[in-house]
Amino acid sequence: MDFHRFLQMELARQFVAAHDYALQNGVFIEGDIPILVNRDSADVWAHMDQFHMDTVAGAPPDMYSEDGQNWGFPTYNWPAMRADNYQWWRGRLHSAEQFMDLVRIDHVVGFFRIWTIRHGEQTGKNGWFVPQDESQWGEHGRRILSMMLESSTMLPLAEDLGTIPHVTRDTMRDMGICGLKVQRWEKWWEGDRTFITPGDYEPLAVATLSTHDSETFADWWEHNPMERGELWGLLGNEGEVPQSVSQELGIQVMKWFAGVNSLFVVHLLQDLLHPFELLSGPPATHRINLPGVVRPENWSWRCPVTLEKLQESRQMNETLALANQRPD
Repeated sequence: MDFHRFLQMELARQFVAAHDYALQNGVFIEGDIPILVNRDSADVWAHMDQFHMDTVAGAPPDMYSEDGQNWGFPTYNWPAMRADNYQWWRGRLHSAEQFMDLVRIDHVVGFFRIWTIRHGEQTGKNGWFVPQDESQWGEHGRRILSMMLESSTMLPLAEDLGTIPHVTRDTMRDMGICGLKVQRWEKWWEGDRTFITPGDYEPLAVATLSTHDSETFADWWEHNPMERGELWGLLGNEGEVPQSVSQELGIQVMKWFAGVNSLFVVHLLQDLLHPFELLSGPPATHRINLPGVVRPENWSWRCPVTLEKLQESRQMNETLALANQRPD
């Protein structure tokens, strides 16, 4: 136990030093607050009254998974947490702000309603939403998000992908919390289902080409011929659509996306490096995570390019700086 305490202490020391250095150089660090914690974590062990150990969280069946998803994480005992003024959550946020300036709130819809399954179930089929009463979702989510805002100096950026009830985004907008806009999923879903151009994104948002849970942009382009054809036209191109992302096309996409209307733009490192042929092998090998599938490749990606090489790549850095330069 002492060895692991030492590791945590040393990691915290290094992380604080890196954060201080970043701030001194005008760089903000965005970190992550996963919505749930492991059943065998120190947090659950020390605060069992704050968790429901007989249920787990997941996602209901949908068009992507007929069995739904079973994540195996215990659900929160929100009444118990509210009774002690959310001290566990406040401590978690206070600890995180030593290391980061902006915080990605994972699965923000789970603070409004979480899909709940009996512990021991193998799938996510036989579950229910908590709270069960839909009329309570707005108040429930607002109460928790208000607590998070007042407990920390970090700027919240919420992950609101998937099937999201209107009350979630309405509440976020009312509270000034940015959502996430992923280019390939931003479409006029209630209209002709074509892509929304970045210039028409909501201002209160974080815009990106890809996420850690999706394919990289180059991988998506290779495997979605219909959609890449539509995007090829949106970029102002004519003629035969290329089957892979060249340096020219990659830079063109960056320049096009720089016109986004959203407050923030954050791209995956893979999407920045791929056009400059700095990533070897098929684009699929550079995916970070495949949700709902346990595989050794998940979360194992490491940048194959050294910091020294990145610094030396003046042409790449200058090109990216120009391509991502946002209009005044």
